Amino acid sequence: MTGPDIAIDYLANCPELVDELARLSWEEWKDVYQQRKQTLEDTVKNSRDRMNTDRLPFTLVASQASEPVGMVSLKFHDMDTRPDLDPWLGGLLALSEWRNRGVGTMLMHRATEEARRLNVPQLYLWTHTAEGLYHKLAWQVVERTNYFGKEAVVMQIDLRAQWRNVQDAQRCQSFSCAVRSPPDADVASVVVDLNFSNYRPRACRRFSD
Repeated sequence: MTGPDIAIDYLANCPELVDELARLSWEEWKDVYQQRKQTLEDTVKNSRDRMNTDRLPFTLVASQASEPVGMVSLKFHDMDTRPDLDPWLGGLLALSEWRNRGVGTMLMHRATEEARRLNVPQLYLWTHTAEGLYHKLAWQVVERTNYFGKEAVVMQIDLRAQWRNVQDAQRCQSFSCAVRSPPDADVASVVVDLNFSNYRPRACRRFSD
C-alpha cells in the first residue's frame, strides 16, 4: 500500500525532474529505445515535449517528500505497427522500492481522470508484462501481437463508457425516493425513470446510512 503523502503532479510543475525521469525511463526500457534507434538525448527531448497541462502529450509524476517515485505519460504514436490507434498511455513506471505498493494504480487512475477532463474518448496501451494489472483497471484486450521480438498485448479503455457509468450512479442517487422499508431493512429506495412519460420504478441497490 502507498503512504498517505504520495503526491501526483504534472511534470510541467516540476521541470527540475526532467533529466532524472528521462534517465529512469531510459534505464527501464533501454532495449525498446535502442530498437527504435533512439538515444538518451531523445528520451530527454521526449520528456521536455510532455510538459503540458492542458493538452496531450503530458507526463504525471508521483512523488514523496519531493522525491520522484513513479511516472506515467499520455502521448501519441506509441506503437509504430498500429498508427491507426491514438492516443496512448505509456511509460508507467514505479521505482523498484515502490513497486507493489499501489503507486502504479494511483498513476493510472489519475491519468485516466486527466484524459476525461480533456475529453479524450479512449486510450490505448501496449505491454509485454502487465496485462493483469491493466485488466483489473477495466482495460480490454484489442489484440495480441509480437512487438520488438516479444509477445505483447494491445489494450484499450473506453472513457466515455466509464463516464456514463459515473453519471448513471449519480442519477441513481439524485433521483432515488424513499419507500416504506421492509421489516428486515433500514432503508430502501427505488429510482424514478428519467423518461417521466413512461414512468416505471426500477429497483436500485439498497442504500444505508
